[in-house]
Amino acid sequence: MHSPDPINRALMAYRPLFLSGLSLDGQYRPSPKPARRKPQPASGLAATLAIAAAAWHAIRGNAR
Repeated sequence: MHSPDPINRALMAYRPLFLSGLSLDGQYRPSPKPARRKPQPASGLAATLAIAAAAWHAIRGNAR
């Protein structure tokens, strides 16, 4: 096996620093934070609300 050339070795050694935000000119730029996703509603929430509404109308009746 032959060893990688010096430029490749330097780039491979620099890669973790680059990924953590250290740029080639020595300035630290943190990587952008991942975008937050909006929380998803519970999967059975709509069904639960429909059942609760049906039960409420069955108990209370449709008379106003």
